[in-house]
Formats: sequence, C-alpha cells, structure tokens
Amino acid sequence: MKRMMMIKTQIITITGYHYLIIALSVSMSLMVPITGMTAELVTYEGTIQGLNCIHYQQKCPEEDLDMYIALEHDFVLLLPDGRHFVLPNIDRGIKTRYLTKDVRIRGQQKGTTIWVEKLEAREGQQYELIWDLQEQQKIEEAH
Repeated sequence: MKRMMMIKTQIITITGYHYLIIALSVSMSLMVPITGMTAELVTYEGTIQGLNCIHYQQKCPEEDLDMYIALEHDFVLLLPDGRHFVLPNIDRGIKTRYLTKDVRIRGQQKGTTIWVEKLEAREGQQYELIWDLQEQQKIEEAH
C-alpha cells in the first residue's frame, strides 16, 4: 500500500512539473511579440510622480514629500493626458529630486517604458539638462 501511494505521489509530481513547464512555455511564447516591439525615439513633457499614486489613480501629495518618497517604491513620468511611463534606467534618487517638478524626457519608448537618454527639468521658461545617458556611460567607463 505504501509503495502504491509513493508511485501515485511521484506521478502527480511529474504531472505537476510538466504542467509547470507547459505553462511557462506558453507564457514565454506570448511575451515574444511584446519584447520584439521596436523602440521609438520620443520626447515627452510631464511631471515625475509616484508609481503607486498613479497606478491607483490617487492624487499625489504636493507637500510633505519626504513621507511620500518613503512610501513609494518607484517614480514615473506622468503626462498631462494621464498616461504614465516607467523610467528604468534613471536612478531612484534622481527621480526623487525632481518629484512633482516639470520635466522633459527624451528616450526610446517600448510600450509603457522609456529608456531615457536625456532628462531636463524646467527652470523658469526653459529646460535645463539634468542627466544624460552618454555622459553617465563616459563616467562609468573612466572608472
């Protein structure tokens, strides 16, 4: 009886394992069209806001930014029309310095992600360059 139960358990385990492999294969095949998308060079103007705030469609705080920064995991570019974009190659510290400020971002867009090449912040009536991907790469190569 014990031997029979052991065999059944092994069959279930193997079946479960195969199910997992099949499920992962299907998932990965569905991701191919997404990752195969070509990037488009874009320039957007908007503000840096907290991802959770935007995702849950809540008004982001404009005061007591220290608490806001502590509670947010990441920050995104929010456009005036309500669209938002993740900025994965910009350090969180840089994003927090320009939280709620008007910014202009130039980079390669794929879906809702922008690989930023230049970040500018509004200073009066004009934009000032804050961060540049090529400059950062030069500094990294020098070290």
